Amino acid sequence: MHAPDAPATAEAPVPTGWKTHIEPDAFRLSYPPGAALTTGDAAGAEPLGNGLVRITLTETQFGSKKTNLVEAYLVIGVSTEPSAVTGCSTFSDLQADAEVRKPKSVHGVEFASRSSIEAAAGNLYNGRVYRVFRANRCYEVALIVHTGNIGNYEPGTVEKFEDERAFEALERIFETLRLGR
Repeated sequence: MHAPDAPATAEAPVPTGWKTHIEPDAFRLSYPPGAALTTGDAAGAEPLGNGLVRITLTETQFGSKKTNLVEAYLVIGVSTEPSAVTGCSTFSDLQADAEVRKPKSVHGVEFASRSSIEAAAGNLYNGRVYRVFRANRCYEVALIVHTGNIGNYEPGTVEKFEDERAFEALERIFETLRLGR
């Protein structure tokens, strides 16, 4: 089943009050106030391995604190490794059941896309991964919504978080991306 894409707002202006992070000669990305910015190795990367930036949204950005949401974040990674470059748009390094998604154009750059859900030790990781080969590099934008399995909570203590709420916010951040070079 093909997951619905967020509305196309790639040319929409950056909302008032948002902050902007610039990686010289690489990209510019804006994000909402209250979101946490992490750069360099601490940003991690999924699955390319060379993280440049991570934007993490907080529970309070979604209202109620009593949900099974663990974290929602966007990671931008890049690689020049031959295997990453070769498999950039084919996603040959992702799990076999990663679902093909409709490509997404952001400021004139078309990103190939896949989505997947992984489970690990009572946690669910719902991801959308976007990639483009540009300037001899594979750029990856991973949107991850990490929730706890709702069955692991005492009934009535938390509400089930609707992942689409986080994906809408993460897609809006992604739509501010402007690649350099």
